Amino acid sequence: NVRTNQKYEFSLNRQSEALRQVYCLASAEWGVADINNFFRSHGTFSWDFDSESSLACSFDAVASSQKSGWRLLILRRTEDSIHSGIVSDGVTSISVTGTREVEGTTWPLSQESGYLFSNNAEIVGAVEVVNDGRVWIKNNQPPEIREILSAASAALLLKKDLKK
Repeated sequence: NVRTNQKYEFSLNRQSEALRQVYCLASAEWGVADINNFFRSHGTFSWDFDSESSLACSFDAVASSQKSGWRLLILRRTEDSIHSGIVSDGVTSISVTGTREVEGTTWPLSQESGYLFSNNAEIVGAVEVVNDGRVWIKNNQPPEIREILSAASAALLLKKDLKK
């Protein structure tokens, strides 16, 4: 049984076509979560949710021709100063790292202003969650990665303060 401070869902659409159905749990209290076949790897994924905050989302394909199985997991342990995590389908993994920087300024904020998405140490996208919010995805990304980064960005923009 999972207790959570925030649970939400939304669909990612392109024009009138539904692409992904997204389900998220924020600040879930699970102790240690052993999730069988979470990344479709036929194994068990364990994550200690003894953290100040967490976010877990699944990005389910709506069309049968699309690949399902993408997940977002992000947390900030008590000893860490920023959130970090991963977006993965079990084959492709994109790291997610919080940042306190805001484009156009030299002063970092005291709280996270957004998140960077990196694939093989290359930044492939970013989402700014302060003010009106902004999303940037590198143009050369394949359509599926652009779609998943869009869904992950929307999930991060829609969540309430992860510290609560």
